[in-house]
Amino acid sequence: MGYMATVPGSVQRSFRLSRSTSSLLDQVAKSTNESRNALADRLLGQALRTERHPLIRFRTGAAGRNEPYLVGTRLKVRQVMETVRGHDADIDQTASSLGIASATVRAAVAYHAEFTGEVEADAAWAARWKPTSGIAGRRRQAAIARLALDHHYPVVDRSDASRSRPRRCDGSPVRGWHAEEDGALLEVLRG
Repeated sequence: MGYMATVPGSVQRSFRLSRSTSSLLDQVAKSTNESRNALADRLLGQALRTERHPLIRFRTGAAGRNEPYLVGTRLKVRQVMETVRGHDADIDQTASSLGIASATVRAAVAYHAEFTGEVEADAAWAARWKPTSGIAGRRRQAAIARLALDHHYPVVDRSDASRSRPRRCDGSPVRGWHAEEDGALLEVLRG
């Protein structure tokens, strides 16, 4: 769950942080149940990747996985690469198929070229969790959705399944809700 998790070993570094950055790091670490070191490693790694690849941003989905997305889209790099392969590496055909600019597809290809192992690990993970067909597939998909929602949104009130966006027990909307991706999970629970 998360980038750089497969990188063996670590290196000791010492950094000075402003009080406000240190406080924010503590707050976010507490809210995500990550250690400060793990959070700092993840965020610094993502910032460095974003610096090298400006059209890439990271988002955490319903299952708690943090993956690279293309800026201005809801497309994950792994999804774009799957489409590139399906179009025999034709960038323009891929761009047309996805309804995005060729430069955006090239950005995904460049990111993939530098971080192939991580993108392929994301694709392998996603392939393992694709639902199968039939009743067993729907049950499996519903179980995964329940686990993902319980893990990612532990205080969500699901008593009103008709809402388009989950709300906390106090009625306030849950921050970070990705309606397209997570909405599909709620559809599974309703179905």
